[in-house]
Amino acid sequence: MTNEIGENVRIPVEGAELKGALRVPEDAEGVVVFACANCQRSCKADFLANLLPQNSLATVRVDLLTAAEDALYEDRLDLEMLTIRLAAVVRWTRTQPGLGQLPLGLFGVGTSGASALKLAASPESYVAAVVVWDGRPDLAGKFLAAVKPPTLLIVGEKDDLVRELNQVAFDKLGGEKELVVIAGATHKFEDFAAMEAVGERAADWFCSHLALAKSRLRS
Repeated sequence: MTNEIGENVRIPVEGAELKGALRVPEDAEGVVVFACANCQRSCKADFLANLLPQNSLATVRVDLLTAAEDALYEDRLDLEMLTIRLAAVVRWTRTQPGLGQLPLGLFGVGTSGASALKLAASPESYVAAVVVWDGRPDLAGKFLAAVKPPTLLIVGEKDDLVRELNQVAFDKLGGEKELVVIAGATHKFEDFAAMEAVGERAADWFCSHLALAKSRLRS
């Protein structure tokens, strides 16, 4: 079993080097790439990434922006750049020992949720499942209908605007989908129980769909 910190990694992408953490449990059944485009949410993303190895899932948690880029709000909304970088992280993940042949899941946090969906819309992405938490999937726009991997959207009950934007995106998504509203949760998800609920729903989603993807690879 991995520890709570994981192995610090640096992933080279065009024009930058991204910081992240890699956790690989024994006998991993799948791998999930956590993408975050806001450094203020990195700790919560790391908390969630630490839960999945307990379910036999390896995780790669990475900040898609450098500290300097994160200071510019417009960079958090640069869907093209975020998607290019997320694709580079996925390629890096597939070169890591023991991870290359595992079914792949994407977990998008905040605005990076749109980049996860855009990448998942590509038939060459090899993505088996997607979770977007407290995100802006609506920013994926025209790509939403092309998303075929099973997709779970998670939002807080008391975050009216983000909940409405997620509903708009949910209605446009193709393929299997589910929208989960965490009772009592605000935009910041400050309550520990709310964060645990996010982790449990995400773990269930990835475990079931990545296991199914793995069985298909074996057949």
